Amino acid sequence: MMQHKRYKQACGHLKNAALNVDYQQRNKAYQNLALCYYRDNQIDLAITTYEHMLKVQRFNALVLVNLSTLLFENQRFDDAQKYYDRFTRVVERKQSQHSANSLWLGIKLARNKQNPEVIEGLAAELKANFPQSAEFKLYSESL
Repeated sequence: MMQHKRYKQACGHLKNAALNVDYQQRNKAYQNLALCYYRDNQIDLAITTYEHMLKVQRFNALVLVNLSTLLFENQRFDDAQKYYDRFTRVVERKQSQHSANSLWLGIKLARNKQNPEVIEGLAAELKANFPQSAEFKLYSESL
């Protein structure tokens, strides 16, 4: 249904799956529900859903990055930074890796905090690991 942009209907089905305690893949249903809310422009519900997921899975890297991105886009910079910092701790413990998206988000957050050292480090990693990415192109164009 999401593929056909029938978001209201898809979100309803995903919400039912996420709330079903007998459903084996509830966490995946919650992730998809948050994405569905985002695509349906229900940003507050997407944020709330991601926050709910983090109560169960505190260090889910994908959820941390997605939530941080949504908060950044909504100019909730301190909240975005808090979740991004949690994500970087996951990376430091080698439980996840940076993506081009997470590095670009980190650069934008560091710019917001006016932290040139962090910007430089993340930009170097973005260039080294994802030189062909859309995020590196966005970074290069923003200079």
